[in-house]
Amino acid sequence: MAYLNRVSMIGNLTREPEFKKSTSGLSLLSFGVASNRSFKNKQTGELEKDPCFIDVSIWGNAAEYCGPRLKKGGEVFLEGRLKFNTWQDQSGQRSGN
Repeated sequence: MAYLNRVSMIGNLTREPEFKKSTSGLSLLSFGVASNRSFKNKQTGELEKDPCFIDVSIWGNAAEYCGPRLKKGGEVFLEGRLKFNTWQDQSGQRSGN
């Protein structure tokens, strides 16, 4: 059986990109993207928007290339793989993004 993890989306940056270097020297660019789905509400007949907020991480040479070109509010087209992270806060509550 073959597996595929490929994502494509268009959206707008929700915050300024944050550029970092790992301890090994690998570049990392982090930012948020919002993508809206518009649909007509069947009950009211009005057009509604359903936003989807995604945290994005770009590594290596791609991070160095994209960093100076991306700004908050700007439109971006993304292609990559989806990774779901989970963590546990101080009270023991599990969360995910």
